[in-house]
Amino acid sequence: MITMYDADNAANIPPDALVAAGYVDGSKSFDPICAKVPHATHMSISLDAGRDADCLDVEPHAASADEVPGWLSNHRRNRVPLPVIYADLSHMKLVLDVLRQHGIARSSVRLWSAHYPDSPDNLKALGEKHPAQLAEVNRNAVHICGPRSGGGCGQIDVAMDGTQFTCRANGANLDQSLLHDNFFGTPSPPPTPFVSDGSKSLNDLGTQFHNAVSTMLRLTAENSPGAVFRQGMAAYINEVFAADKEKVPKGVIVFHSDGNVVKDFTCSGNQTLQGLALSFGCQPSAIVRLTAENSPGAVFSGAMADYLNDVFGRSTTHVPSGVHLFHQK
Repeated sequence: MITMYDADNAANIPPDALVAAGYVDGSKSFDPICAKVPHATHMSISLDAGRDADCLDVEPHAASADEVPGWLSNHRRNRVPLPVIYADLSHMKLVLDVLRQHGIARSSVRLWSAHYPDSPDNLKALGEKHPAQLAEVNRNAVHICGPRSGGGCGQIDVAMDGTQFTCRANGANLDQSLLHDNFFGTPSPPPTPFVSDGSKSLNDLGTQFHNAVSTMLRLTAENSPGAVFRQGMAAYINEVFAADKEKVPKGVIVFHSDGNVVKDFTCSGNQTLQGLALSFGCQPSAIVRLTAENSPGAVFSGAMADYLNDVFGRSTTHVPSGVHLFHQK
């Protein structure tokens, strides 16, 4: 994991910080921070969606969630390989809604949440009302937000790439965040689209493009309109699972919708994906999509990927002609 500091005042950044962020507007702390810790990895933040930076700050008196798509389309910075959106949990949920509405793939952005479970006000209120829970909050103070099943705080259904967990690091007016190791990593090249001619199964196409089936399923969901499988692809996936009898392995966590809420479910090893879909009142294709989207890092877990590869590896059903898919070169 990576520790990052950010501040309005460069004087508060620790001199040994390895990763530091600051604002290009507002307090204009970015350049002074770069000068103070020139050895560090730097990330610029903008409050204004009309200004380019590595990160857009979405909160009151800054950018709005509705401005995110426009900012992303104009993003040019290369210091951070993927554009970053910062928001507290309530605003991050609005950001996620906007990304879905505009068909922007979760994998095309880094999401940096703010969640301060260790703030003095939070701890005081919790200690007064629920003393038994105070110790758990303290243990979870340093965390990256996401589903509890994936090790997150459980306050948001989509795994974040990093979380700012305090604004009083080292007893100063200093923000501190925990980021996943790949936060500043080089992203994979854009996926390549193609259209099925109806002559091959998904497993055959995976062999042709040297991609695992699970990878092609994830990329196709992420890059389809609204990050939802197109009708033809969804129908094909559902047909394959309706015919397959392999049970989802015990311990695999899948996600499904319950009204407007996404919920996780830990499999017991005694149901097929088709059976799970029937019990949840949805289709297998929806479970496949939501599981990729809501798993840590927005990728299938190893066990889920293996299960998908096994199921489609047995199927000889051809992907219908005209279905749009994506693969990674």
